[in-house]
Amino acid sequence: MHLLNMKKFVIINSDQVSSIDFNEVLENNANTLRYKLDGSQTFVKFTGDTPSFVTSETIYNEDDFVSYIDDYGNGWCLDPELEEIQICLNFLI
Repeated sequence: MHLLNMKKFVIINSDQVSSIDFNEVLENNANTLRYKLDGSQTFVKFTGDTPSFVTSETIYNEDDFVSYIDDYGNGWCLDPELEEIQICLNFLI
């Protein structure tokens, strides 16, 4: 796969959703975003150029992003050891 076509990910605060230009990301609209369990953050995927609304946020490659959200301590999924339903996002990417 050509490097420019690789998916990249950026996590943004929920209050930044209105600044997303959905023509620059792979999501279609705000209703297709997935949020952190506490609702404080969401993420978008893109290929090619960095979207114009991304300022100082960290940009992740797919492997690093999946590792980050699969870490229970980061708040994106529940720990099955806590007898909760596992809600991780790596199979949704």
